[in-house]
Formats: sequence, C-alpha cells, structure tokens
Amino acid sequence: MNFKDKVVLITGAGSGIGRKTAIMFAERGAKVAVNDISEDRGKETVKIIKDQGGEAIFILGDVSSPKDAERIIKEVVNAFGKIDILVNNAGIVVYGKVEDTSEEDFDKTMLVNVKGPFFLSKYAVMEM
Repeated sequence: MNFKDKVVLITGAGSGIGRKTAIMFAERGAKVAVNDISEDRGKETVKIIKDQGGEAIFILGDVSSPKDAERIIKEVVNAFGKIDILVNNAGIVVYGKVEDTSEEDFDKTMLVNVKGPFFLSKYAVMEM
C-alpha cells in the first residue's frame, strides 16, 4: 500500500511495534511523526527512517498528559500541515498478580492505555 503524501503520527514509536510501524509507514512514502517518552529512543527511530530516505520528526511527550497530547497533535500539524493517520500505540503493562497491583499502578495503566488514546484522538479530530 502506498502512503505517499500521508502524515502518520505514531505514539510509543521509540521501540518495539511502534518503531517497526513507523519504519513501515515511512518505507511506503508517509511522513512520520514519532512520539515517545524517551527522547533517545524516539530520535533513534527518526534517524533510522531518515537514513533510509524517509521523512520523520520526533515529538517528545507523555500521552497520559492531556496537555502533552494536545501539544503533540499541534506539533505534527505545525510540521506537516495535517494528520491523516493516528496510531495510538503507546502502552504500558504492569506485570504481576492483580492482588499485588497497587492502585497507583492501575491508575497509571488506565491513563496511558485508555485516556492517552482518548486525548490524542480528541485533539486530532479537533485539528481536522
């Protein structure tokens, strides 16, 4: 599939599935906005894309923060003029038994895995 002239924002793109997804979109012609909470890992993904001839930017931010989510969206639109595809990939896993899971761990998981995609989707739609 060809994604020429498409702009893709991928959260959690500093490693794993997010990084592979970012590279795949870039290989197919998309302009890629890489988001991660790790500046080093996010910039490494951008370097990989650029070294392969793709176009990418890095945006540092925590998807669980409504202010960061709104800023991330605005930075993508400022850089590329639009967002065509949003990949809400960022997520966390707290390993262990449910009876050993703290309320803090549960709340953080819900913030990143549930509210983060909500915030980003909300602000992306508002920019359309």
